[in-house]
Amino acid sequence: MASADGEVVTYVHTDALGSPVAITDSHGNVIERFAYEPYGSVVGIAAADGPGYSGHVFDSTTGLNYMQQRYYSPEIGAFLSVDPVAAYGGKSSLFNRYRYANSSPYNFVDPDGRVPVVTRMKDGSVKISFPTKFSGDGATPKNIATFKEQVASMSGTYDIGGKETRVTVEVTDIDKRTPRAARNEIKLVNGETSHRSGRSFAELGGKKAEINVLDRFDKGVVPHEMSHLGGVDDLYDKTTGQPNPAGGDGIMNRVPGVIDSHAIGGIVEGDSAVQKRER
Repeated sequence: MASADGEVVTYVHTDALGSPVAITDSHGNVIERFAYEPYGSVVGIAAADGPGYSGHVFDSTTGLNYMQQRYYSPEIGAFLSVDPVAAYGGKSSLFNRYRYANSSPYNFVDPDGRVPVVTRMKDGSVKISFPTKFSGDGATPKNIATFKEQVASMSGTYDIGGKETRVTVEVTDIDKRTPRAARNEIKLVNGETSHRSGRSFAELGGKKAEINVLDRFDKGVVPHEMSHLGGVDDLYDKTTGQPNPAGGDGIMNRVPGVIDSHAIGGIVEGDSAVQKRER
C-alpha cells in the first residue's frame, strides 16, 4: 500500500495478518517499524489513527479497532458487543460471543469474512450459499461452470451437530441484496497462483481465493479451498504437506478426498458464516 503527502511518497508494509509493520520511503529506506502483542496492542509507541492491527481502522481516542460489524479492544483481546451471528449449537466455543479469531490471533483474523450464507430451512435441511465474483485469465464460462459443479458436488447428507442433515451447497451470483460480508472473490488462473508455492489457496474464514485451473481443478481442489473460505482448516501435516494418517480420506486431509461431515459441519457450525433461517 502506498500513500502520497504532497511530493513525498511512502509505502506501508503489512504482515500475514494485514497489520502494518513498516513504512518505507520511495528509496526503500525504513522510516518506521511497528510490533504488536498477540491480540493487537502496539508495542513501545502510541498507536495513531488509521489502518492498524489486522488492517482494521484504529481510533486513538477510544483505543479501539473498527471491524465493520463491531468494535474490538486490543487491550482485552475481545469485541465489545456480541457476535451478530446466532449461536447455533454444536460447539461450546460458539457461546463465547465476544471472542476474537477463535482465541487464536496468530492463526486467524476476523476480516468480517463471514463468507458463506448458511440458511436453516423449515424442513430441517441446510443450504450453504457462496455469493461469488470470478476474475482471472482462467475465468472462462467453461471453467466457471466446472467450479460451480464442483461446489454443488459438496451437497449430501452429513452429521451436523449429531443429527443426519441434508445439506445443499451452491455458488450464487452477487447482486445488490447480497450482504457485503458474504461477497467472495475467486480468481481462476491458468498456471501458478500468487502464493509462494504456486498452488491454489484461500483465506481461512476470509473472502478471497485463487485457484489454478490446471491443477486438480475438477478433482477436489475447489471443495478443499471453499471449505477454507468457510473457516475449515487443513488436517494434513503442514510441515511435510503429506496427509495425516489419523486424518482419514477427508477432503481437508488429502486432495482428491472425500467430502465429509468434518468439512461440511465445520462450515455450517463455524464462525465464518452469515446464519439465516428460512422464513
